[in-house]
Amino acid sequence: MRRIEAIERRFADVMEAFADWYWETDADHRFVYVGNPVGEHTLLRVDEFVGLRRWEVPGAVEPPEAPFWLNHRRTLDRREAFRDFRYARRVENDAIAHFSIDGKPVFNRAGAFIGYRGVGREISHLVEMERRVAESDRRFRDIIEGSLQGVMVHVDGRIVFANPKMAEILGYENHEELLELASIHELFWPEERSRLEGYRQARLMGEPAPEEYELRAMRRDGSMIWVENRARTIEWEGRLAVQATIYDITERKKAWRDLERAEQRLAGILDIAPEAIMSVDEASRIRIFNKGAQRLFGYAEEEMLGQRVERLMPGRFRGLHEKRMAEFARSDIVSRPMNLRGEIIGLRRDGAEFPAEASISKLKLDGHWLFNVTIQDITERKRAQADLIAAREAAEAANRAKSEFLWNMSHELRTPLNAIIGFAELIGGEMFGPVGQERYVDYARDIHVSGQHLLALINEILDLSRIEAGVVELHEEAVDVAAELDGAVRMLEPRARRERKTVRVAVPRDLPRVRADARMLRQIFINLISNAVQYSEDGGEIRIGAGRTDGARMAITVADDGVGIPEEDMERIFRPFARASQVASKENQGYGLGLPLARKFCDLHRIALDIDSTVGVGTTVRLEVPSDRVL
Repeated sequence: MRRIEAIERRFADVMEAFADWYWETDADHRFVYVGNPVGEHTLLRVDEFVGLRRWEVPGAVEPPEAPFWLNHRRTLDRREAFRDFRYARRVENDAIAHFSIDGKPVFNRAGAFIGYRGVGREISHLVEMERRVAESDRRFRDIIEGSLQGVMVHVDGRIVFANPKMAEILGYENHEELLELASIHELFWPEERSRLEGYRQARLMGEPAPEEYELRAMRRDGSMIWVENRARTIEWEGRLAVQATIYDITERKKAWRDLERAEQRLAGILDIAPEAIMSVDEASRIRIFNKGAQRLFGYAEEEMLGQRVERLMPGRFRGLHEKRMAEFARSDIVSRPMNLRGEIIGLRRDGAEFPAEASISKLKLDGHWLFNVTIQDITERKRAQADLIAAREAAEAANRAKSEFLWNMSHELRTPLNAIIGFAELIGGEMFGPVGQERYVDYARDIHVSGQHLLALINEILDLSRIEAGVVELHEEAVDVAAELDGAVRMLEPRARRERKTVRVAVPRDLPRVRADARMLRQIFINLISNAVQYSEDGGEIRIGAGRTDGARMAITVADDGVGIPEEDMERIFRPFARASQVASKENQGYGLGLPLARKFCDLHRIALDIDSTVGVGTTVRLEVPSDRVL
């Protein structure tokens, strides 16, 4: 009887190592026996199993007719043994529990099938572990998902039981080979053996010893692997024994070493980065605080790790920060660069506030968000921007003052100048009788010509200064473009004839009118045609054209075959009093106001002014009137 009890105890110990409960079914696959402690794992009493098939037990996640169960039933109908058949059930609080079942068909002495016997294990913890490992590090998913534990029992240093998985982990043909070893120490690296023996002796004497630890094991071929060992003291055939459960963690250890090296490299990069870089968890606790952040905020790394990031901002912004971080975590946005986040305010250790820009990104690890933040102090940039704005405003004020001065002075100059021109015209025309000396008449005419030239210059300065001062108003009306071009040509044609230059006009009779300020449009035409006449060589030709273009716009061109404008002068010629280098040395070539004034008048009308010029070939000026101004 004692031997039977010992066998039963040994069987129970082995079953406890292998499984959580034992079960038997009849030939119709109905449970006839389920061993305790089944209730601890299934939340059902033993008597609730009896008479039911496995797929009929309440709470099964998959319905009986699902392919999952049909495949299992076909295995049973073929009278095949099965291992690690997994299924899930709903248990207390609607939680899901996972189970692994091993079964073997049983036949009577006559060879007739009478049912199955097997063991069951509650593996919810294993399923959860596999899920977490796969989520945190996919590189080891295949290894972790496919791994099962090796189990062995040793007494006085000799292995008395080992399962096949143990042999597989350690590279042996089968588990029987393990039973033939002289000592358990042959399975472990020489440097580990004294430690293992100390643990074993401590357990047998009832003294404290680690239950879970890592160590190096030796495979049959002499190679080393890392394993995790879970050890406990059990009774084996009336004697104290140690049960060891082994997991191969070689790849995990390698991954951790790789991760440590990667973290060291990352730490080196973070330390030399000039920007402040931080990592913050979902609870706003700082996990990384690089040297750039230490310099920026004035805190040491050990002072800030684990602290809330809101400590680094003024109190008035903390509530808003928490709200925006929660919104960012819920959104589909993965990152926000600095130029999209706007300006923030930081708080240094000494209480000083400073403007900054920040970029943020998020990464989900083990089901939790990690936020990475890069911060730049923009105090100097803001100061430079403020200085630039102040300088620009001062320059604009000075320019307005200059324009207003020129405008006022032009008015003051025109009044006496008009009197000079008028009196010179009276004297030169001898309207009140002979002057007496012909030379005085010539002088009066020279005074009149010079006065007219000076008045034209003052008028141009006045127009330019009024535009720059912002006091110009458009007096728009329907303007006959053909008539204005004709008037400008007639005004300048005598001068062209004197210089033996030809002016050709090609304008259609049905050219539409445009909505514009007539005086300004006329001045544009006069200035452009005057330049063409002025800078053409003697005997040259000036060509003027106008017409409709695509999009209901109107194009007006003034072309000459004069000296041309160098490419490097194209921007310069639109500045007041500036002229192209090709003509700057010539006498009596104007003051450089005609083209800048024409450009200003065009801009007021949204008329595009483009110049195409080649030195020694000539220049073409093209005006394009927008469609909404063409009537």
